Amino acid sequence: MYQVAAFMNKGVTLFISPLLTLASDQIQKIRKKTTSIPYIGSLHLDGMKPSTIKTIAGDISHMKHPETGDCSGCMILFASPQFLVGDRGKPILEALLNNQSSALHMVVMDEVHIACQFGNTFRGEFRLLKTKLYSKLPGCCKIKLFMTGTCTQQILTQVEQLFGIRITNRHWPTHEEMRHRSVSIKLTYTPLILNVIKSTLGLLLKGATRDEPKKAIIYSNMRNKIITLGSKLGGFLNADGEMYKIDYIIIHGQLSQEEKAGYLKRFMADCDDRMHDIRILLATSGVANAGIDSKEIHTAIRVEFPPSIQDICQEKGRVGRVPNASPQTYSYQMCFDIESFILLLKRTLNPQERMDESFRNHMVRDHIEVAQLFCTIDGCFNARFERALSNPFVTNVEMVNDGSDDRCNICPACDGTLQQIYKKINICGAKDILFAVYTSKPKYKIKDLVECKL
Repeated sequence: MYQVAAFMNKGVTLFISPLLTLASDQIQKIRKKTTSIPYIGSLHLDGMKPSTIKTIAGDISHMKHPETGDCSGCMILFASPQFLVGDRGKPILEALLNNQSSALHMVVMDEVHIACQFGNTFRGEFRLLKTKLYSKLPGCCKIKLFMTGTCTQQILTQVEQLFGIRITNRHWPTHEEMRHRSVSIKLTYTPLILNVIKSTLGLLLKGATRDEPKKAIIYSNMRNKIITLGSKLGGFLNADGEMYKIDYIIIHGQLSQEEKAGYLKRFMADCDDRMHDIRILLATSGVANAGIDSKEIHTAIRVEFPPSIQDICQEKGRVGRVPNASPQTYSYQMCFDIESFILLLKRTLNPQERMDESFRNHMVRDHIEVAQLFCTIDGCFNARFERALSNPFVTNVEMVNDGSDDRCNICPACDGTLQQIYKKINICGAKDILFAVYTSKPKYKIKDLVECKL
């Protein structure tokens, strides 16, 4: 959508990407479609030399005719928030924000839910965009576009507050338009995560070839757990006579932007590297649950309690990115136990975790919403997701209350496995803890949970 608007308006479009891989993927797609059109260009500014950046800033300063105001071509500039608010981005911002010579017609931000999450926690560059960019946009910049596949009213409000803007037009699908039920959902209550991973990957990877590779992503909330799992997974692969040649890659928030982008590029690349057959990606939440677009990913496995329904939908959305995908072929699996739920609450409520208090409370509500999902056996996961992320302003669409008459038959609630899990939760004594956080007369309080006073 934004490409069409950029081509029609000409001039400069600034695409702000929280993820380097997303920007690289977008540039590749644009260049593939516009190779025969000489006046359309696209550049990824991150990683460029300062001298090159100054040259580009000079070029875009002369794109607009000084008398007519017409632009000579179309240029889409891709940049991360870190680049734009840092010293290296100053020449570009000076050129784009000059009211007399600026050719900036549109500013786009994709995966804006990431900006809301990180901008309210530890990534100060998102907050700086308000004062360094959005509050200074020239009059010629008529379009400010924000995109995400997992929007809520809370995210909409946070975007307006974070960047000091007001959303006046929305394209927000209804719950029926949000229906993409091409990936089966599985849920397992177990502390033995490695056994689940071994079983799932064994079924997926054995028999797969380089010509038709099948890939998997493993998600965790914690960097240390991902690293530990990687070591154990390496031993499992090496001990198997059929899978010993398969490699894996680990990415987490402590890696540099360049390292993360490089690793993701290798994971998503076609299997033409004779030395490495990389089919497994282990990643922490937020680093690889958006911006990965590969038809080869057949399964994703989450090894701990999910932070939010948005995280579930983003991770599930990495799987089955092909036309007419079948839930018999593509799957998203969640593993959890009560300890991972309590650990997630403790981490969110830890005062040493830097974040706005209102956002902290919002995150706790997100955790509770997932706990409710895992304890509601008479609904449908997919129907719940579709309602949670669909347009809340539509009033003429009849919405079901619990999803019971809109079953997908490919989720734990619909296929009956959630009832078995619910029994196991009862046996393990975990039901009261999960229910504690949202019943009117809870047996436990959140404070008791996070301080382990049980």
